[in-house]
Amino acid sequence: MTGVLPDSRSRSGKGGKPGRWAKSDRIPWIPIYCANCGADGGFVPEATTTFAFYLCMKCFEEHGAIAATMVVPDHIARPPIAAEQRGA
Repeated sequence: MTGVLPDSRSRSGKGGKPGRWAKSDRIPWIPIYCANCGADGGFVPEATTTFAFYLCMKCFEEHGAIAATMVVPDHIARPPIAAEQRGA
């Protein structure tokens, strides 16, 4: 199939860290990077993630949105995710 987005997860699976938000969360997290330039994109849970695509703001501003995809800026997406991970 053509037009498939690249995986932004670390290829080696290295650089993971134990869960940071909840004391009961001991699953390892692996780093993700911008699919275009390689900029740091944070972390995703290793065991529950089979795919992650990340495009940094600089590349988004330069190249625009990818057709037929949803775009949520980091400053809007991250606070509710962090609250959920903290159990708030």
